[in-house]
Amino acid sequence: MRQLALLVTLLSLSLYPAIALSGPFGIEMGMSIDKLNTADMKSQGMIDLENPPKPHPKLKHYTVMHTKETGVCLVNALTGLVRNDKYGKDIKRLFKKLKGQLEGKYGDFEDLQYMDPDGLWDERDEWMMSINKGERQYASIKENLKGDIEYIDMQVLASGPSAGAIKIMYKFSNFEECDKVISESSASTL
Repeated sequence: MRQLALLVTLLSLSLYPAIALSGPFGIEMGMSIDKLNTADMKSQGMIDLENPPKPHPKLKHYTVMHTKETGVCLVNALTGLVRNDKYGKDIKRLFKKLKGQLEGKYGDFEDLQYMDPDGLWDERDEWMMSINKGERQYASIKENLKGDIEYIDMQVLASGPSAGAIKIMYKFSNFEECDKVISESSASTL
């Protein structure tokens, strides 16, 4: 009996590192900012990460929102800039690939694709510009997840008529408390 208990204990300890890094990019809800690779050690708010514990090869920029009281409550990841893509073909292909990977882990996402019927940028070669001007939305979301992640939002952003990136946001279930702490702290500076 003792041997079985020892075996179970050893197995659980050997699995702990894998469990500890099971959140998006190895970032867990409530994780202390001290455990992340960042040059900026602000006490709270949005912080750029130099590298998350488990980076994705297509995602180049990472930020987290945190407070001392709640730890990490939100993770953002951004692809590198996709250039010379005014038709949106390359960015839509990358979006589909990343969405497939997310759905493989979290289940089906709801697509949110919209084009303003009164928008000026409605030609095929103005796809990226319509995103840039806020006349088009190309996004997918996943709500009501089990565990610590409350919400995942994935969307195309544009920086001009032919360049853009994809942003993936993970909101943890401690986000409301975290946001409240930051808001209260900000209000006290007025």
